[in-house]
Amino acid sequence: MRAEASDLDQTYDIGIFRFHYTTEGDHGVDSTDNDSNTVPDYIDVMAETFVHVYDEQINAMGYFRPPGDEWISNYGDDFDYGGSNHYDIYVRNLSPSYYGYVQSEYTAQNTGNNEFSPNVNEENAFTSYMAMRNNYDGFPNSEEIENIQVTAAHEFFHAIQYGYDGYEKPWLLEATAVWVEEEV
Repeated sequence: MRAEASDLDQTYDIGIFRFHYTTEGDHGVDSTDNDSNTVPDYIDVMAETFVHVYDEQINAMGYFRPPGDEWISNYGDDFDYGGSNHYDIYVRNLSPSYYGYVQSEYTAQNTGNNEFSPNVNEENAFTSYMAMRNNYDGFPNSEEIENIQVTAAHEFFHAIQYGYDGYEKPWLLEATAVWVEEEV
């Protein structure tokens, strides 16, 4: 089971994304909800940011969507796939040195075929999920949203990269993810 899911009791789905979060305890996000839509404003901002990042990286730049993970449910209750075919983002208290991270998981369906990108032959693709911070207090940048934007662009690009080749050299993954921060 994904350790990142522990203590997160709420979800919010938008586009391809599912945000797992809580408003209580160490992992809680600020519960302020100025638009009264029952979703904390912090999650709203993060969700809007990821929708924009997706549009830029997938629709505008032409990269393939990361492989889905719903097929994992076929293997029984011992496998966690986030409860749907959405791309899972766990919003929680992370180590002080992390803005966020992406974790590769399973060989993508073991078929070499990304179900979301027809005519793509994946040979080394992996499913993945992401963890994002529940706040960016004490981090650089004057606005918290800037940290969310940079981290979303960087980390979602890692998800895309794992959909192409999960065995790529780490230096190349990091260098190109930093590049995409400025592009997006």
